[in-house]
Amino acid sequence: MMSLSTSEDGHALADTGDGHHRFVAQPHSEDEGPIAEAERRAAQMRSDEHPLGRRGTTWNRHAPFYLGLMASAGVAVTYGGVRLLG
Repeated sequence: MMSLSTSEDGHALADTGDGHHRFVAQPHSEDEGPIAEAERRAAQMRSDEHPLGRRGTTWNRHAPFYLGLMASAGVAVTYGGVRLLG
């Protein structure tokens, strides 16, 4: 469980470790605690070599989402070309 302290202007501040900057989006209730925990864990995944975290897996070019995305991009480019030339 996180501990709360009070800022100079009387607002509650959560002590969530390195993951939560004290000037940005402080949790104000227990319901927002999981967000602060996720931010703390994300901050632990950072390093000087990988400031945004480790790279994830590459796109699977045979996945339905990727095929649909590329097909719709092709349709949009074709439609734009027809409108431009016609």
